[in-house]
Amino acid sequence: MWVVATRGKYGYINRQGRMVIPPKFDFAWPFQEGLASAWVGGQGHSQAGYIDATGNFAIGARFDDARGFNEGLAAVQIGGQWSFIDRTGARLTPEDYENLRDFSQQRGAFRMKTKWGYLDTKGTIVISPQYSLAGSFSEDLAWVFHGSHCGYIGLLGNLVISFEFDRCGEFSQNLAPVEAEGRWGFVDNEGKYRIQPRFSNALSFSEGLAAVERRGAWGYINTAGHFVIRPQFFSLNGRQAASSFSEGLACVRRRDKWGFIDHNGTMVIPPQFVRCGNFQHGLAEVCDTPTHCGYIDDRGKYIWAGDR
Repeated sequence: MWVVATRGKYGYINRQGRMVIPPKFDFAWPFQEGLASAWVGGQGHSQAGYIDATGNFAIGARFDDARGFNEGLAAVQIGGQWSFIDRTGARLTPEDYENLRDFSQQRGAFRMKTKWGYLDTKGTIVISPQYSLAGSFSEDLAWVFHGSHCGYIGLLGNLVISFEFDRCGEFSQNLAPVEAEGRWGFVDNEGKYRIQPRFSNALSFSEGLAAVERRGAWGYINTAGHFVIRPQFFSLNGRQAASSFSEGLACVRRRDKWGFIDHNGTMVIPPQFVRCGNFQHGLAEVCDTPTHCGYIDDRGKYIWAGDR
């Protein structure tokens, strides 16, 4: 199911665009692992719980914030403090945390007394809180900051790539984007540059291609660092103008509108949107005005649209 907003309320449609859970929630996120966080209670009093595929609450609305389930656990907030819960609503640990990151590879990052560490799915601290910032694990590595520089640690907390970068991205296809001295490149899982830093911005690889910015325009490189789609996408305000590929398509910006290209760089869905998301299970969320949004298929045809 796909979450939709219409006239200030949120509900869910199926793949054919039919409303299967009526728009009755103040806010809602997409389903993850069979449950979706949804808010009820009205403005100023709204709280979140988790609904099942029938639209009924499986975990009652009692949280100030609620994220999606990953690996059977979800991060929830009450009164400024965070905790992980399981699918029954039971807490993973009795401790409260200042912030949490979703579980990935059986590791969930937590912040306690301004420092970040990692729990396993049983609630045991496997990496003690010691980092100023921490990311999610991907391909057995997670970026972490020690002071103002980032590097990468393994699943047991061992330092794999030293703290030598200004910014770090997630590993994908055995490469990770990193920034040093204002330029982005890509390193392998030993910290060796496989693509030298020469870009002003870069995203992680997806489907064999990575979006990179060079001289104000965005294009796509392959894992050898060669441009497959030349830099040609840009925005008038200088912001990001390309996204990662998903299901064979990527959202790119031409001046003030977004469209979708294929792996050859061919514009298969013309620029006409003010906002767009990645394709998931054959559909992508788009907005053709700030308040009129919906879902399109891979031919650019709306299967559902409405005013928020």
